[in-house]
Amino acid sequence: MHAIWSGCLNGVPCAVLGHRKGSRDLLRVYYEKRTMQYAAEVIDHDCGPANVLAYTYEGQDRIIAANRETDEVALYTVKK
Repeated sequence: MHAIWSGCLNGVPCAVLGHRKGSRDLLRVYYEKRTMQYAAEVIDHDCGPANVLAYTYEGQDRIIAANRETDEVALYTVKK
């Protein structure tokens, strides 16, 4: 893992993780209360994030990632 952030998105505690090798995914890891298990969601694939930050702007949660392997900065809006 290279890019790491933790906090709440849409009120759910989670971690956003990324890696620059292999599938180069950006992931959200959280605890699913219904199944009582940890779960992972792929936010983006083959992007290779080096750094990640999440924040709230005008009531909307957003994630910004510096995707080193694709030479881009990506902004993701979290849907409610």
